[in-house]
Amino acid sequence: MAPHASGPAPAEDPAPRPPRGRRARTRSSPPPFPPTPELLELIAAAAVLAGSTGRLADRSVVHRIKGHMWHGTPTARPVCGAGGDPTRLRSAPGPVTCKRCARDEPHRSTQQELFPAAEAMRAGARRAGVPPPRAG
Repeated sequence: MAPHASGPAPAEDPAPRPPRGRRARTRSSPPPFPPTPELLELIAAAAVLAGSTGRLADRSVVHRIKGHMWHGTPTARPVCGAGGDPTRLRSAPGPVTCKRCARDEPHRSTQQELFPAAEAMRAGARRAGVPPPRAG
């Protein structure tokens, strides 16, 4: 009995197919253009705004600013991700008015502690080196 033939054998190997699935993400890609020393100075100057509030150019919205690395250069950007150019950041004192930055702001609870005396006792015991009681 002859083996089943599905057709003529290909004359040459087909081109290799690219791998399927997600592409591997690189940690850092090169800048889209070679940065000049003047540009690097401007970008690094924005890093002093990290941890404060600021505006993008002449806009009225006040953002919370955080530290960021841009191709190995420390700089700053709004927490919400608005605006891609760190050279447009300007310091702006006052409360954060950006809704996304305010939403991402750490929650500052005004709730009082339920048992403040018990917490004070535990803190005193920790300072004195007394081990905590075992549960059980």
